[in-house]
Amino acid sequence: MDLFKLFGEIAIRNDSANSAIDDTTGRAEASESKISSAFKKIGTAVVAGFAVDKIKDFAMSTVNASADVQSEASMFTATFGDMGGVATDMFARVAEGTGILASRLQNEGASAFSMFKGANMDNNTALSETEKFLQVASDASAYYNISMEEATEKVRGFAKGNFENGDAIGVFTNEAQRNAIAMEKYGVKYSEATEAQKQMMALDIIAHTQELSGVTGQASREAESWNVVTGNLKEGWRQFLAIIGAPILERLIPVVQNLGDVLTD
Repeated sequence: MDLFKLFGEIAIRNDSANSAIDDTTGRAEASESKISSAFKKIGTAVVAGFAVDKIKDFAMSTVNASADVQSEASMFTATFGDMGGVATDMFARVAEGTGILASRLQNEGASAFSMFKGANMDNNTALSETEKFLQVASDASAYYNISMEEATEKVRGFAKGNFENGDAIGVFTNEAQRNAIAMEKYGVKYSEATEAQKQMMALDIIAHTQELSGVTGQASREAESWNVVTGNLKEGWRQFLAIIGAPILERLIPVVQNLGDVLTD
């Protein structure tokens, strides 16, 4: 609670607040001394923007954001493992081509990669399909004016064989079409194809449909649209809160852990 009270003191009793901030951040890693400087610079703006009794809520939001971002980083490492560097490059390519921040793409990309790996694709194939997944989803999001999260949900469902998900992204298929594609690519009917083959075919169907209907490249054409820039702003703010909350979270975890032990006893 003293940490949260500290936010209310910033710019109100600036000298004492700055002293406390320096003491708090000085116990963390050397790189986190930047947090102290950031606190001092934004202190006045924060207090001007919120009533003092709301500063605690702002502080808590930084802690929650930091916890979420740390959890996402852990999931990224667990999902991609030794391919982390290659995956990071892939997300950067998609981000550059669509105007969507890479950090907005990573959760959806990690989920798609896990789905492809679960279908027994090797790492390189799964990563390549993940890139295609993000590209068709971002184009669908821009063209049909739906959120990136909704677009990825529909593409993921379609890839899993729930073809009614294609309605929201302008993709329609039938059994005859799927069988024709499966016979051409793999020499078997769609129902006889492996799960990996089915998922790759599904993404190919989406990509082909988007090319025919002019959807391909829509994300790039709308990279500076309202939905994209406001979505990026929201994500940028979340990452900013996470940076601020990191040293606070580090000190809160053992406190809450000890409190939990006491309550359990």
